Amino acid sequence: AEFMCAQISSEIGNFDKLPGFVAEADAMGLEVKPPDVNKAYARFSPVKGEHAIIYGLAGVKGVGEAAAEAIVAEREANGPYKGLMDFCMRLAGAAVVNKRVLENLVRAGAFDSFCKADPTFHRARFFHNIDFALKRAAARGKERASGQMDMFGMLSPGEDESDAALANCPPFPPAEDFKAERDLCGIYLTGHPLGAYEKVLTSL
Repeated sequence: AEFMCAQISSEIGNFDKLPGFVAEADAMGLEVKPPDVNKAYARFSPVKGEHAIIYGLAGVKGVGEAAAEAIVAEREANGPYKGLMDFCMRLAGAAVVNKRVLENLVRAGAFDSFCKADPTFHRARFFHNIDFALKRAAARGKERASGQMDMFGMLSPGEDESDAALANCPPFPPAEDFKAERDLCGIYLTGHPLGAYEKVLTSL
């Protein structure tokens, strides 16, 4: 796992070659876990105690090392992120973590850990609320800089920074999620478009 992480990480930034090495690790029997803003690092890393590696944030297409390192540095300095809103609030001053970076991380599954406790949260809900979260984070940043209070400032601390404020919507179809993983990470990570036909294909 350590060797393959080093090998794959050496190709970060070269999306023509990186997916091939990731697929090779998968073929070797190493489980390739999806990127995760609370567990992954900028580069690919082995999962302690498991025959697995976790996808490096910088390896997601369109993210890059600068944004990935900013995400990890903030997490290590101030603890795990609590959700999309908390993520945006804490990284509002990082110009490298822009809308496109957020969109690609969400579609690649890097925010899926926030969906496990509540089925109403899914990639589509995070994706369609990125503009809202970024605008709320920018507004809160201006409030803090000016020392002014508005109606949100009178709420209990963090109340308006919760993902509960995100508008709900229908989830993406599974096949669309799988395709996004393939497009952004080079391989399918959480499922396969032909997964529903596995028994039929095996029998043939």
